[in-house]
Amino acid sequence: MKKKFLGMMLTAVMTVTLCACGSSEPAADSTDTGSGDAASVSDGTVSETLAGYRENGFVIGADLFAPYIYEDEAGEMIGVDYDILVAVLNELGIENIEVKPTAYESVILELNNGNVDCTCDGMYITEERMNQGVYFSDVCYYENDCILIRADSDITSEDDLRDKKMAVCTGSVAADLADAMLADGKIAALDYYTSNDLTFQAVSTGQADCVLCDCFAAAPAMGEDSNLNLKYLDSYTPQLEDAVAGFGFRASEKEFVAEFNAVLNEMKEDGRLQAIFDKWNMSSTVFCGVEEGHTKNLAQ
Repeated sequence: MKKKFLGMMLTAVMTVTLCACGSSEPAADSTDTGSGDAASVSDGTVSETLAGYRENGFVIGADLFAPYIYEDEAGEMIGVDYDILVAVLNELGIENIEVKPTAYESVILELNNGNVDCTCDGMYITEERMNQGVYFSDVCYYENDCILIRADSDITSEDDLRDKKMAVCTGSVAADLADAMLADGKIAALDYYTSNDLTFQAVSTGQADCVLCDCFAAAPAMGEDSNLNLKYLDSYTPQLEDAVAGFGFRASEKEFVAEFNAVLNEMKEDGRLQAIFDKWNMSSTVFCGVEEGHTKNLAQ
């Protein structure tokens, strides 16, 4: 099931589907246990892999679509994944960070071949990918769904949607979820559009009352530069609550992943990770805490 979304640039309209998380469902037990003790970075004792990255630099494989990692108008790399990765890697003492444009479909092959050092782009943590050699970080965020409404809407709860029209992007996971909502009488009508951008416009102009989409697809529409005048329906409970994403590394670098996780989890606890989500206008439901976010990799 291919559900990678192409993203919507802040300055350009692009077609998007619900998720950038690829070809399979999340592993059922992918967040059951911890991923090991990190080597001590503070006392100078680090893994050979980290020492190598400090000396030689680190290469991120990214498909360059918003809001994960992409170029702004000045040609600078930005995005929610970029901010997280740079924050963690810098704290680990890695200063030379390169982004290598890499097709999402081939990034695992590029990782295994040593051409990039990690995957990103909202990749679901799945057993299928673990079997392909990916060793995942702890969960970075929930890759779940959300509902957007107009800022002046009188909709306050999911029950209020029963007599409302929903907009959805054709061919997305959101479309499947919306079809089920319509069949169950949770919405009154459903209109299909060829891109998430068009669904946002439909709600903004009153052609529809709400839109169901991926939280990351929604982020550009919720930015300060957007004139769509939309807001999240905060009372909505995501249906994709078990869809979790993380950064993928090579299984031969377990010690480094433990070091990476130690910093990532510190950022969860001290608020730095949430600050990045806030910067990128993410729904509060994407945050995954330390305890529930430990990844159980197949290669232990």
